[in-house]
Amino acid sequence: CSCLPPMPMRSRVVLRALLHVLVVTAVAATCTESCVWINELHYDNAGTDVAEFVEVVSMVNDVSAFSLAFYQYTGAPYKTVDLTDATTTVTTAEDGSDIWVHVLKISGLRNGNQDGIALVNSEIENQVIEFLSYEGTI
Repeated sequence: CSCLPPMPMRSRVVLRALLHVLVVTAVAATCTESCVWINELHYDNAGTDVAEFVEVVSMVNDVSAFSLAFYQYTGAPYKTVDLTDATTTVTTAEDGSDIWVHVLKISGLRNGNQDGIALVNSEIENQVIEFLSYEGTI
C-alpha cells in the first residue's frame, strides 16, 4: 500500500514469512481432508526454459486420485501428469496439522499465448478442482 511508510527490505521479508505462516495455519485449521490446491507454477525463464515445475499442496498425503492436465490455447490438453509422480515433503502447521507439499518437475511446459493447468480429481468423475490460465485467457 502506498499509504504505508517505506519498510527496510529485512522487515518486508520477515513480514512476508509471517503472512505465509498465518495463511498456511488458517488453511490448515479450516480445510477438510479433501483440500488440495496448486500453490506455485514455474513455466518460463528468460532465454532457455529450465527447472520447470508445479507445486501442489494438500492436507493429506494420499493424492493418488489427483492429476494435473496442461492446456494450450485451443482448450485441448497436451499433457497429463499424476500427482503420485511428485517429490513429496511434509511440514507441520502451528496447530499441529500436517501439510504435504508435492513438487512435480515437468519439462516442456508451454509458455506461448493462452496456456493453462487444471487440478483434476479422478474419483469424482474427473472433477476440475482448480484451473489456472497464464499468458492469456483460455
